[in-house]
Amino acid sequence: MTRHSLTLTLSAALALTLAACGPDEEPGDRGDTAPATPSATETAPAPVQPAEGQPTKEQPTQEQSALDKAKDAAREAAEAAKARIGEAADQATAAAGAAAEQGKAIADEALARSREMAGAAIEQGKGMAEVAAEKGKELARATAEKADELIGKAKDAIAENKPDVAQGIVDTLGRMKASLPEGIQAEIERLEAMMAGESTAPTPAVATGESPPVVPAAATPPAGN
Repeated sequence: MTRHSLTLTLSAALALTLAACGPDEEPGDRGDTAPATPSATETAPAPVQPAEGQPTKEQPTQEQSALDKAKDAAREAAEAAKARIGEAADQATAAAGAAAEQGKAIADEALARSREMAGAAIEQGKGMAEVAAEKGKELARATAEKADELIGKAKDAIAENKPDVAQGIVDTLGRMKASLPEGIQAEIERLEAMMAGESTAPTPAVATGESPPVVPAAATPPAGN
């Protein structure tokens, strides 16, 4: 190798060494020791200071605290209102149930009273009907007895030749005939037929042995007058 070639080789090596060390570092400054490790204080980022008037993350603001309190108060008020509504609904249900029971009791009592009154009225009606029937029977018996008595008197008047008296009695019996038993009605009808036959028969002569009086004829006026 020539002297000129050796010079060029050394120059190139020096240039490469300088390029590796950087422009401010000398080749003799690079040693074999490891670079020093930075401390935690040097590596930790500096805390960010909040701006003036801005709250930190650790301490809530007064506005946030007031909002939380308002939410809690609203929740408590809603729960209290819900409880009061439930209590009012329970009271209304209980009152409605009590009113229904009371109404049912009143209706049952009224129904029992109406049944009792109806039963009493029926019993009273039965009693009155029985009394009326008994009185009707007594009246019918009295009427029949009275008719028998009048029939006897009519027969006596006929036997005594008292037609006027007999006719009056028979007329009275005719008015009573509809309310009398059938046997008495038949007896009255025989008396009526008897009185009707006597009224159409001629008047018999008086049994005294004397001839009936002669009625003089009316005088005839002379002719020519």
